[in-house]
Amino acid sequence: MRLESFEINNYRSIAQLEINPCGDFNVLIGRNNSGKSNILASIEVFFSALRPEVINTSPPIGQEIDFFQRDLKNNIQLRATFSPSEAEMQQLLDEIAIERPQVKKLLEEIGSDALLVVTTVFTPPPKKFAFVQSVVLLTEDGPRTIIEIDEAVAAELHGNVAGMERRIAANQALNRAVNPPYETSCSRSTSASPISPRRSPRQKPPPHLS
Repeated sequence: MRLESFEINNYRSIAQLEINPCGDFNVLIGRNNSGKSNILASIEVFFSALRPEVINTSPPIGQEIDFFQRDLKNNIQLRATFSPSEAEMQQLLDEIAIERPQVKKLLEEIGSDALLVVTTVFTPPPKKFAFVQSVVLLTEDGPRTIIEIDEAVAAELHGNVAGMERRIAANQALNRAVNPPYETSCSRSTSASPISPRRSPRQKPPPHLS
């Protein structure tokens, strides 16, 4: 899957930046502390939000310093446009049809030359989390929205997931306290060489009685 363009909003030293198009070979040139490393880091951060769980409760960013001019009123938004191969696009459409069978007929009209646009959002502290805000297919007939999650809905999902993770952690801590690990005689290791069992002396046959 080829990365065609990448857009950064409110991330560290970058208020807004769009890299379009992304070629086969890209060179970033600039002065020290001009944001070159932040561009590369933002791409890595973008992929950290692409998880089956929808909500990432432990994103790699989310501190005050990660937001442009430490502005915690606005989210960090990262958007990538991909050009899938024909096989990748078909696999994507098949998976969407399984998840949303009501749009199966509509998906059949989408050509293999469609572009895939994925937008991720990272919220500021104290409730920092990341989620996929939207997945859109750009076709000749216009954009087709596949997934769209409102921030309020994402916050509610985050609360549910975070609560479940806290309960799991509490149960694990309780199990460790109630069932502390112990060492058995079978698992105890020793550096001494094993002792061979002593052989009993061979018994003599009874004397022959005439």
